[in-house]
Amino acid sequence: MPEGESLSIVLDSLAFDEDCSRAEVVVSALSAPAGCKAKFLFDERTLARLGAVGLTWGDNGFTLASDRSPTENRPWSPAPAPARDDRIVRPGHGASHSADPADAADQPEEGR
Repeated sequence: MPEGESLSIVLDSLAFDEDCSRAEVVVSALSAPAGCKAKFLFDERTLARLGAVGLTWGDNGFTLASDRSPTENRPWSPAPAPARDDRIVRPGHGASHSADPADAADQPEEGR
């Protein structure tokens, strides 16, 4: 890792305060506190979402690569549930085709 950059592997939750304030990269199997200021935080929640990750150092800093998209389902790490659509749609009323009786008159006989 380049000089001035730091990596911390947190094994005890009491270490988060210090490590989150000084390290650019924090890695832990534990859940980090919400206020963690590390530029890259890979804690229990992040790794469950991203899967395995790779960091490569280049001229413009770190580049992150993940082994899967956040929507991919894995047996040990299920994908997040899709967003719910709470709109109520009654059967037969989901589309607006011929919603106006006058529109039906414009359609050919076989399209009715």
